[in-house]
Amino acid sequence: MTKPAVDVQIWSDVMCPWCAIGYAQFAKALAEIGGEIEVTTRWMPFELNPDLPPEGKDQQQHLAEVYRRSPEEVAAMRAQMQQRAASAGFAMAWTGPKDSEGEEPAAWMWNTFEAHKLLRWALAIHGPAAQNRLSESLFRAHF
Repeated sequence: MTKPAVDVQIWSDVMCPWCAIGYAQFAKALAEIGGEIEVTTRWMPFELNPDLPPEGKDQQQHLAEVYRRSPEEVAAMRAQMQQRAASAGFAMAWTGPKDSEGEEPAAWMWNTFEAHKLLRWALAIHGPAAQNRLSESLFRAHF
């Protein structure tokens, strides 16, 4: 008997925290069913912040402006997001090389148009499995 087959399209941005969390939960669910169904996942483009400049923008500044929050409120939002991500099994704790004063660099938001082009190329040339691996890598790299 053949397994049921399902095609799943995920409309996502590689910088969207809820997309990363949702995908982590989706991947856990697929692992739990243990291959009972054949699932093909394709990533579709959704630009969360299409107007961001190519050079990017400080994440805290961007979130404060978009959501009209104080730095303390943004920090609380990020802490809550990290907690939700951890419960989904996705590490969302920004770390980077420290500067000469021992400070980690600020997290940044980027224009993801080029990332979406890369994801479409991966799908067209290498197929859904390669595109899925690339999307997972982009999530990990950003978060």
